[in-house]
Amino acid sequence: MARLRFLLLVLLASLFYTAVFGQAASIRKADDFYNNGGYFEAIPLYKDGLETVPTGLLGEYLFKIAECYRKLANVRQAELWYGKALQREVKNPLAQLYYAQALLQNEKYDLAKEAFQQYKELAPQDPRGENGLNSVSYALAWTESPTEIGR
Repeated sequence: MARLRFLLLVLLASLFYTAVFGQAASIRKADDFYNNGGYFEAIPLYKDGLETVPTGLLGEYLFKIAECYRKLANVRQAELWYGKALQREVKNPLAQLYYAQALLQNEKYDLAKEAFQQYKELAPQDPRGENGLNSVSYALAWTESPTEIGR
């Protein structure tokens, strides 16, 4: 009976190890795709491997998923994943900038304005924060009073 329990324990441990190792391998493979411009291929691998990422690095990997979507011009998904990365306190200030830009592109002007202001506080020397705020103002002005093209 003890031998059966031991075998069962070994079997369960090996299954757990295989699952965890497989997910960690998924992250490594995703990093390879990401570093070589294979953003489309990296996304599902990152998502599959997120459970294996240490909590302190989760924001960085959420940021990488957002970057994949941004580089693939999927602004809606990029906005979603930048938001997740920021909730996990990603260290890269560009996450805030790209989140603000995605909000602007998705016509969420009030949120974009707030996000650009936050970026300006993070990187006051970077003109992209002020430029973003100006873009929000122009977009709001245009939506309030659109003009005809070619007039």
